[in-house]
Amino acid sequence: MDISGNKASKIIGPIIGLTRLKFVNMSQIQCFELGSFVFSHLEQLEFLDMNGNDLGGMLQNEHDGSLFSFLHNLKVLNLSTNGINHLPEKIFTGLTSLETLVLRRNSLKEIKTDLFFMQNLSFIDLSENSLSELSVSFMNDIEFLSRSKKVSLSLHPNPLRCACDTMKMLYWLKRMKSFIKDFNYLTCSLYEGNANVKGLSDLEVIIITLEKECNSYLWLIFGTLSLIIFVSAIHRWKIRYFFYISRNKYKMFKRYTGDAHLSRFRYDAFVSYSDENKEFVLDEMIRELEEVSQLRLCLSGRDFRPGVSIAENITRSINKSKKTIVIMSVDYLLSYWCMYELNMARMESLYSRSDQDVLMMIVLEKVAFQNAPHVVLELINNNSFLEYPDDQHGKILFWEKIRETFA
Repeated sequence: MDISGNKASKIIGPIIGLTRLKFVNMSQIQCFELGSFVFSHLEQLEFLDMNGNDLGGMLQNEHDGSLFSFLHNLKVLNLSTNGINHLPEKIFTGLTSLETLVLRRNSLKEIKTDLFFMQNLSFIDLSENSLSELSVSFMNDIEFLSRSKKVSLSLHPNPLRCACDTMKMLYWLKRMKSFIKDFNYLTCSLYEGNANVKGLSDLEVIIITLEKECNSYLWLIFGTLSLIIFVSAIHRWKIRYFFYISRNKYKMFKRYTGDAHLSRFRYDAFVSYSDENKEFVLDEMIRELEEVSQLRLCLSGRDFRPGVSIAENITRSINKSKKTIVIMSVDYLLSYWCMYELNMARMESLYSRSDQDVLMMIVLEKVAFQNAPHVVLELINNNSFLEYPDDQHGKILFWEKIRETFA
């Protein structure tokens, strides 16, 4: 269905009688209002183009995600040139099959919309907006999705800032630049305004320059807050763990009260790995442990529940698994979510399993020990681990040892 170029300032709907419709072009129809259930009967829709309208004011009030909640088969959504300056976190909750999201030529100053459940997302276009920095939630979602699928971004042009308070974004851009289609065209302002604009092709030089400048006054802040940070650091993983595990147990109690016969463990092992090591997990590990040994593994890209936060998915999966297998490598140590998984597994061992040996480490790279933080070194010293061998005979023995731990 193509109604582009016509005039329809309001479409309340619902649109009925077109249950098999797959293509809708509503671009440039001067629309500024859509009914919450306008698409409720278009569950087979795969392509929706609404660019060139004035839907920004309406979309910023879609807090419950009802507008798109019925479009479970939608693959392409184009919302470019709609005067959008804010999108609620849950607005895209129903779009579990989405592959392409186009938000080009809007006025977005931040992007905090949940994306982690879009397991098929392959491209998101944020070009020609007003983004000065990227939110932590957005960066975490994109990095999480990149573990199971190649996700590409378009960000040029946006008025990105290179400053002390955006260093986390700069480190992320450096780490994820292969996923950004127009990375070599990106620029950022080193200071307020556009007085000193630098191309991100020199990102490493920019980071080094900022590290020197930021450290000059960060020591003062560090000295003032060191005691608070120290106390918080001791307990932060414990607090996070008990928060999520208590919430999970409460939900399970409400759902399964009286069903005492249900088994506690759903999986034999939760596998914690970085995106760079997913070939080892998806090719070799699944073959040896699931296909040959009939064990059930829990993998983030395959088994996490959509619509549930990443942190809650991780804690729930670890709690419902007999063991947690950590695929240790240099890339593992650089990933926020990998370290989160490791710390949650450690809390599970200490507080829910009475110091049982829940953690199992497979070391793919010896160099990982050299760069490991103290908490990882402590775990390595106190827990058994296996180094992945190079020779075929060694690999046979290696997988036999893994199987023995589940016997």
